[in-house]
Amino acid sequence: MKLDEIDKKIQKTKDRWLVWIGYILNEDDDNREIEYYGKFASSKNGAIGAAKLLLDNTSPYRIIIQDTKPFKDGSKEYQSDLTDFFKLELEE
Repeated sequence: MKLDEIDKKIQKTKDRWLVWIGYILNEDDDNREIEYYGKFASSKNGAIGAAKLLLDNTSPYRIIIQDTKPFKDGSKEYQSDLTDFFKLELEE
């Protein structure tokens, strides 16, 4: 899903929180292919509950809980690409 499509979904929903789940599809020495799925939640506790449920029932590589309120304020300067969340990941 493209970022502009994600932005449209965020603008339409009344839910404030978004849970991103990343699964590794393919990995080798040079590249890691990750597929992401998103789920909206109305509260922070709901988002944490969804993340816990996914941890218990699947094997995700990465889970991100994101507050979408800044995205709905109309100020696109708060927007960032999903890849911006991973700049601190260590490389060997």
